[in-house]
Amino acid sequence: MSTTGPPPPRPTLVAHDPPGDAATPPPPPPLIRPLARTVARHVLADTSAIGVVGCGVVGEQLASDLVRVYDRVLVFDTRESAMVRVVTHVVGPAGRAVEAATNLETVARECHTLYLALPTPASTSGPPGHDLTALHATLSFLHAYQFQGPILVRSTLCPGTTDGLARTYPGRLLFHVPEFLSSRTAHL
Repeated sequence: MSTTGPPPPRPTLVAHDPPGDAATPPPPPPLIRPLARTVARHVLADTSAIGVVGCGVVGEQLASDLVRVYDRVLVFDTRESAMVRVVTHVVGPAGRAVEAATNLETVARECHTLYLALPTPASTSGPPGHDLTALHATLSFLHAYQFQGPILVRSTLCPGTTDGLARTYPGRLLFHVPEFLSSRTAHL
């Protein structure tokens, strides 16, 4: 096998020092910084509570986890018996308890961040997906109320649903935080 000239030069690897102090991580992308500041401003507010809307299996576990970290956890459900169950059974360290809200407006007024753990049953007719009736009713109220804190949806959603909800309810900090269940953690 013959070659028609010298081999191509080998690429030279050059180590570049990161800008600024080597111990300082690079800044986040420009679009992330305002969002991170907004979320941090709401989450770090000491004077208000964190809220859970929906007191089913996911909402109860969420309230149980949150009461270990936050001084004040407020729950709301349209089913009073579900709220009573959560308020009665969930107790955090040093006797911190979960409080029941009388209505959704109280939760929106007193909380800096909301978790929505609402039922989204799978559709049995029509196109595949989930029934978002409870989610739309709650988000519609929060949008009209102009709730400004982060809204974290813990309900089962199809891919792309959160983007559609964000377009329907502009100006809300809406996030999908899916529930993760494995055979070890699912208690059915």
